[in-house]
Amino acid sequence: MEPQSKVRSCVPSVALVINFASSDAKQTAARIPLLGKFEMPTTWVIEEPRQSKMLADRMLARAGHELALTVEARSPQRLRSELANFQSAVQDASGQKLSVVVGDPQQLRSRTALLADLGIGAVVSGVQPSGPAKPPRLLPCGLWQFDPTMNIPQPRHRWSWLTARRPTLKNLLAAETSCNQKVLAFDLGRMNSRELHGCERLLQEIAEAAGRRQLQVETVSKLAAELASRREVKPQRSILRRAA
Repeated sequence: MEPQSKVRSCVPSVALVINFASSDAKQTAARIPLLGKFEMPTTWVIEEPRQSKMLADRMLARAGHELALTVEARSPQRLRSELANFQSAVQDASGQKLSVVVGDPQQLRSRTALLADLGIGAVVSGVQPSGPAKPPRLLPCGLWQFDPTMNIPQPRHRWSWLTARRPTLKNLLAAETSCNQKVLAFDLGRMNSRELHGCERLLQEIAEAAGRRQLQVETVSKLAAELASRREVKPQRSILRRAA
């Protein structure tokens, strides 16, 4: 029988990232119970502190949920000031600490030292991918970049809606990322009724697979912490091999 830690490392991990954008906050809030009934850890993306209070009242009291902040590559001084003020406001409103941001990784790459200094450990790409999903990548200063493996609703093109497939767990896990860590990003507020039904079925599939221990549902910060711990272990192994 294999050690439990080895078996655990072979099980895919899925992070659920929900966009709680201001323009759709009311619509999204009405659909929060859809997530609540599955009781899975979730990373909620917000844009302003009052949204954290709304989520705290509805979801964040449950174990496993976290907040992420949408940011732009402003001047270092302005970004530091705004992010620090935002972190303080969110902490007061919900008791949550921010360790994940969402934005354009290319623009934020030059701000990684500042982000790390403020306790940020992961950047989720908010840019629509132009090709296949890529595995998590290490940024300067120890931050990790995560590109969504699947976006729901999927981008609507003029002709694609006729042939669009319902998102399934099989499609999510089969995505070519050369990694067992998947990020499912979706926007409850922008889904039509058909897409919402497909989302519910996908979440049901994920919850059932997690119940059978065929996958793990984690927050983005948990995925980043796991990647960081694996990276720290590698030099120790190489030293042991040389000593032998």
